[in-house]
Amino acid sequence: MRQSATRIGRPTTRRRACKLLGLTLILLALAVTLPAGGYASIGDGGWSLQPSGGSVQFKAVTFTDAVHGWAVSDGGAIVATADGGATWSAQDSWTTDDLSDVCFPDASYGWAVGGDTILATTDGGATWRKQIAGDELYLWGASFPSASRGWAVGWHTILATTNGGATWHEQIPPAEEYWLRAVSFPDATHGWAVGSDMSPGAMSRSSAGRRPRPSTAH
Repeated sequence: MRQSATRIGRPTTRRRACKLLGLTLILLALAVTLPAGGYASIGDGGWSLQPSGGSVQFKAVTFTDAVHGWAVSDGGAIVATADGGATWSAQDSWTTDDLSDVCFPDASYGWAVGGDTILATTDGGATWRKQIAGDELYLWGASFPSASRGWAVGWHTILATTNGGATWHEQIPPAEEYWLRAVSFPDATHGWAVGSDMSPGAMSRSSAGRRPRPSTAH
């Protein structure tokens, strides 16, 4: 499950490095050099570069453990690894819609969102299918603490599901003009969404597991 994280390092330096690396996916992993010349994750090591082998600028990444991970980008691009990023393979999303976030509560169940698109998989990404949530949406982030409970956020939008996305319901944000860009739920009742209210930064919090009202956007 993807967790929101505080940005670290120097933003200017990081942006410059991304430009120099072009459109290649760069995954940063804690690493030490192995005898064979590869890399393995370790708590007190340094950072190493892991190219995806493609030419897409990926927007989000999630790992369920030290070996299983996924990354998404524009044009419906999804890649996955089962060896900690040593190799990456493309998965067929069956869409060309731009994707901005991906989350997996375990190695089988996962969701990817972007715009008015929600994709779901129950087999680690071997097959992806669209879920119906509404038409006039602009989704940016998603979080699933389990295979059944999940949330997706975007422009003046908080959607929730209790059945793995078979149905989605709208929850009311605390203000009219929020653009929520990320959401994180460590369990089914406590969650945080962050974004902008078009002026200063904004944060919303849920702690009561409120019953959602049905969405009118269908």
